[in-house]
Amino acid sequence: MRPVSLIAALGGVLFLSEAMTPRLAAASAAILGGIALALISGRQTQR
Repeated sequence: MRPVSLIAALGGVLFLSEAMTPRLAAASAAILGGIALALISGRQTQR
């Protein structure tokens, strides 16, 4: 799983002085949550 969109959004905030809006924060949390769910379910199916 590659969180490329999250890295790009955070790069925009850090390097281009874009605003960190609640919508961006929620989207980032959703991306990280989806990755966490995929990793957890992958571990459970390998057992």
